[in-house]
Amino acid sequence: MASEARRGGVAVAAALAAAWAIFFAPALLGDGQFLYRDAGRMHHPVKRWIAEELRRGHLPEWNPYAGMGVPVVAGGVDAPLHPLNALFLVAPFEAAFKAWVLLSVLGAGLGAAAWARQLGRTPAGAAAAGLAFMLSGFVVSSTDNLTYLTTLAAAPWLLAAAHAAASAGGPGWLLAVTGASFLTAAGGDPMGWALAVALASAQALLIVEGPPARRGVRAALVVLVAVLGAAPVVLPILAWIPHSSRAAAFAAGEYARWNLHPLRLLELVVPDLFRSSTPGNLYAGVFHAYAGNAYTTIPWVVSIYAGAAAVSLAAFGALRDRGARRLALLALVIAWMALGPNAGFGQLARSLPILSSFRFWEKLVAWVTLLPAAAAGAGVDRLLANPREGRRLAIAVGASGALLGGAWAAAALAPGALARWVQLGDRTRLAEALVANVREGAGAAAISLGLLAAVALLIARGRLARLGAAALVAVLALDLGAANVRAYVLAPPGIVSEPSPIAERLRAEPGLPRVVTPFRIAPERWPELRQFEAGWRWLARTAGAASNVALRIGNLDAYTGMLPARLIRFRSRTDPTTVAAPAALWGFGAVVVPGSAALATQAGIPAGGEATLADPALPAYVVRQPARPRIALAGPLDGADEAGALEFVLAPGASASGRSVVEGPVPAGYRPPVGEARLVADEGERLVVTARADAPALLVVNDANTDGWSATVDGLSSGIVAVNYLARGIWVPAGDHTVELRYRTPWLRAGAALAAAATLVLSALALRRGWRRRASSAGPEAPAP
Repeated sequence: MASEARRGGVAVAAALAAAWAIFFAPALLGDGQFLYRDAGRMHHPVKRWIAEELRRGHLPEWNPYAGMGVPVVAGGVDAPLHPLNALFLVAPFEAAFKAWVLLSVLGAGLGAAAWARQLGRTPAGAAAAGLAFMLSGFVVSSTDNLTYLTTLAAAPWLLAAAHAAASAGGPGWLLAVTGASFLTAAGGDPMGWALAVALASAQALLIVEGPPARRGVRAALVVLVAVLGAAPVVLPILAWIPHSSRAAAFAAGEYARWNLHPLRLLELVVPDLFRSSTPGNLYAGVFHAYAGNAYTTIPWVVSIYAGAAAVSLAAFGALRDRGARRLALLALVIAWMALGPNAGFGQLARSLPILSSFRFWEKLVAWVTLLPAAAAGAGVDRLLANPREGRRLAIAVGASGALLGGAWAAAALAPGALARWVQLGDRTRLAEALVANVREGAGAAAISLGLLAAVALLIARGRLARLGAAALVAVLALDLGAANVRAYVLAPPGIVSEPSPIAERLRAEPGLPRVVTPFRIAPERWPELRQFEAGWRWLARTAGAASNVALRIGNLDAYTGMLPARLIRFRSRTDPTTVAAPAALWGFGAVVVPGSAALATQAGIPAGGEATLADPALPAYVVRQPARPRIALAGPLDGADEAGALEFVLAPGASASGRSVVEGPVPAGYRPPVGEARLVADEGERLVVTARADAPALLVVNDANTDGWSATVDGLSSGIVAVNYLARGIWVPAGDHTVELRYRTPWLRAGAALAAAATLVLSALALRRGWRRRASSAGPEAPAP
């Protein structure tokens, strides 16, 4: 029995691997890279920097280049603790980055299949479930954002382990929950991890068979060990949230942005209704016109197509299988949640604990895809076990296909009339684009349903006795593969890694180079490239966020998640085009100005600043402005509270005034000291400064003052105070002193200790149980003759 199960598992894995290899053949065989949207703008440059740090044996906990510095582990999105980072140690960066994406997609499919097996599906049903999730629009589209893709890759494995732990029990399965939970959390999406744990618990209560009391206890154990396993990731994030942008009240735009529009639910079964008419274009005019708002101009992902065939099989399976029916009901509830304020859930969530701190509800479409995928496996099993029911399925699917065929005929034969019917205002061109999408999408879905109906009818007639499972899986593969192959976008890696003359010039200077890039991305500079390719090339050439991280150049503009709350408050009070002037207060003395150096005045730089043509090809200039040093002894000082400090840095001429504001009392008799401060070691999480002063002085370090930093003066602990709203300050006595600042991610070590303890205890219990089983199966030793 065990060997048969293993053979079935191998067959499922082989089928999924084959479909994966064919679908991603352009990526596997070519040099194109996954650079669309955040994959190229954020993940590629930041992971290049992380890879370089890992190769020299250093786990980066602090990123000094984003803004004035941000946490890496506590920030979550960069996934520095995920095991896939090992790829950067054994392969060239571009190959490792691509492998991260591709292996995540394959892992998502294999995990969905493993979960389906735990739900009782046959190998055929498991293969269908894995394929339906792996090639779904949401998973394939998430190749543009490694945070969500990596989390999605592990979530089904967590559900599979949790189901086994809730049904079979035992420390071994709880140990599997611990590992799967860590992998899910380490992907970088804490909301996705929390939802996966919640679903794992709900699964134990609603789907697993057994007495209610036992199910309740095991559900609680699943949650406990899942939390312990993810502690090294989750605890630092929870510690950072109160100090991050997530602690601030959401603006109206935050609640309205990135929610699934009800019209887009149609795309679950009809592909690409609202896609852009220009492949690779970030802006989708059709989506914005019909399903957008003032805050949402592009969809969360390119495609959410779950497959007309897969959804039909899920509905078929839910008719008879109670577990599949409950999965389908959960999917409906989560679909309502994904609509956010469009259907009332967003308003409800704002009044609830924990949920009120979430945003971007559209990402829940991942679960709206995974749950029906598992139910589709039940549909396949039901059809193969009861071939006569194939007639009923063929009739229902054929009728649905006929309706979609009618929509295709209307769009194909009378496009003008249909365009006038769906037109909004005077947007004729967008209406015509929507009709073209309807023609293509409805036609593709109708063909898929026709194929499914034909296969179901052949199974019912006994014509596919041995090939029925393969035929059903092939229909799913063709349906999803043909529709979602455009949901992943490849681009030449050179657009984000070509040389930057600006960066080379700035790095030639001593210290940490810091720039401000207040002018917009200019993709029109390279009309021969797709919009995003030209935009990312512009960022790479100008040290824009987050390309600056790979270039090891600081930029006040940071493109990442969970920025320091104070930086967000400061930016909300300033005009992006004039932020350069106050930035000088914190040592940002270089401004990248495109086109003409005369534009520097628009950024608030006084006329006459030094301008250097640093990149003639753009062209782009580096314009200098007087700026305070990164390390210095404060001059004239005033005390203020947090609000007063913010008003000081926003006041015109704050940097040029020579004054500083400290949040706390200024010692009686304080006078500006005479002396100097010098940075002698800069190692990311560790700074060493020597200071000499003729009187008590405030050492100002123009880096972000955040939780996790500590300071010593001559080896003795010293407090850190907020200076000039964003920077750090350390009081030092008169004389010569050595000041050391260290950053340690709050709760990282404690979280690692909790996870290690849970792993050791569960491992010991699992080994003990295994020994007892082996001893019991061996029986009493026979007496000697």
